[in-house]
Amino acid sequence: GVVDTCDILKGVEYATTQYSLDMDAGSLGLYGASYGGFSSLLIAGKHNGVNKFKAVVSHCGMSDLERYPYECYGSSSDVMEFYAGDNDFSEKAKLLSPYNFVDKWTAPVLLVHTIDDTSVWFGQSVRVYNKGIELGKNVKLILAPGPHSYNIQNGEELVGHIVDFFLDNLTC
Repeated sequence: GVVDTCDILKGVEYATTQYSLDMDAGSLGLYGASYGGFSSLLIAGKHNGVNKFKAVVSHCGMSDLERYPYECYGSSSDVMEFYAGDNDFSEKAKLLSPYNFVDKWTAPVLLVHTIDDTSVWFGQSVRVYNKGIELGKNVKLILAPGPHSYNIQNGEELVGHIVDFFLDNLTC
């Protein structure tokens, strides 16, 4: 939520500078799955600064770290220790929960989640979707049958929806 997010942003900055003649830095999309889905949502709300990313997709991403330990199948104390270490979990969770930064979304967001996911409960995406709707954000939600995986029934169709979302939001 801190070092990894910084790495993503530095990598994008490097790529858009190094390859500025080969890419349209004004039409960047961000996609992440699982922990990457969490990272993409955190960037969308907390670190999208000058609207660097014009569209964001979170696939089976955790959005509410404060509630996650109690909604996952893992040991809540292990989850809290992993994310906070020796720090106060509830304070750190507030700073790292994408849910707490939905009001700062400037780019359209697509949430994709499988309903049989036992790593990240699909309710995480439903909850952040509802908050986005309440705040008038451009947010869409796709729920699909299957586990926390890309290898799901109708997976190719789902990828098609993701590609269409990017095409609709990244083209001039």
